[in-house]
Amino acid sequence: MHSTKSQILAALKRQGGCSVDELAAALGLAPMTVRQHLATLERDALVGSTEERQRLGRPHFVYTLTEKGEGSFHQHYDRIALQLLDEVGRLDSAEIAGLSAEEKTALLFDKLADRFIARHAAQLERLPLSQRVAAVAELLHAESGFAEWAATERGFEIRDYNCFYRKLNGEDGAPCRWHERVLSGLLACAVHCEGGGPRAAHLCRFAVAKAETQPFNGAHPLATESFAGYPAAHGEAAAS
Repeated sequence: MHSTKSQILAALKRQGGCSVDELAAALGLAPMTVRQHLATLERDALVGSTEERQRLGRPHFVYTLTEKGEGSFHQHYDRIALQLLDEVGRLDSAEIAGLSAEEKTALLFDKLADRFIARHAAQLERLPLSQRVAAVAELLHAESGFAEWAATERGFEIRDYNCFYRKLNGEDGAPCRWHERVLSGLLACAVHCEGGGPRAAHLCRFAVAKAETQPFNGAHPLATESFAGYPAAHGEAAAS
């Protein structure tokens, strides 16, 4: 059983920011109870608040995680740094000849993604798509500390709320190159990046269509189909 405070932190991590009423509705708690816990979390510097004015009615406060609050979720920068150093050491001069700085960075992220795929591909090879989605979400959860999946009307959705690859790459608003390559490689089908909304720029969210999977060979098929208006997730496997 998770504490109420940890549930509030997780809800803020998922949404990027919430009002008291939004948290109360999401967690099934009384607004007064939520306010009391938020006061404690603010005192501990895990949560901050900003005033958000509305067109009608009184302004309300939106609560978000502070840097300390973000740090309460698993961070693996040391491990990623070691992997990056290892990949840099393995680079052949011919691989990077003529590449721009951005292209060299992209190449390193691709190599990290390929390493992750190679490590886990065999255990997923014979699974049907639904089980493969669940297994991949579990792998991502172990990697980042906060990933979930959900079934939707048109397929599946995978969300990673704590993607340090995206943070390291520094491409705000752009699809996460690491996730796109890993998911298409391990699921052996096209995936499509879904926007996380203005409060959830940290979120890596990908739609997976119910379609024939391609032969499983760790390849990276192109995401050619559009999934505009993809249904929102309806929690199927919650992160711990």
